[in-house]
Amino acid sequence: MTSEPAAHAAAWFKLAGSDIELTTLENTVAQLERQKAEAERRLQALDNQIAQLESTGEHLKVKLQEEEARLNALRTENARSKENAAVSSV
Repeated sequence: MTSEPAAHAAAWFKLAGSDIELTTLENTVAQLERQKAEAERRLQALDNQIAQLESTGEHLKVKLQEEEARLNALRTENARSKENAAVSSV
């Protein structure tokens, strides 16, 4: 049979252990919340970077189309100049 002081000591140690476990869990939750906030911040930064890259890609696509049209116009002009030079030399 256990004595009353021993039973109280056992209960106190059990309670103290529960308090330590609760504190540990609270600290873990707080750390996870900080990590979640940091992950969300990083995801937002990546989303912004993706949007910026997509915008840049669209801008470059339009610029490429404009440059291709300009190149085709120069090729056409060059071909006409060659035709005119050939006709003039005959």
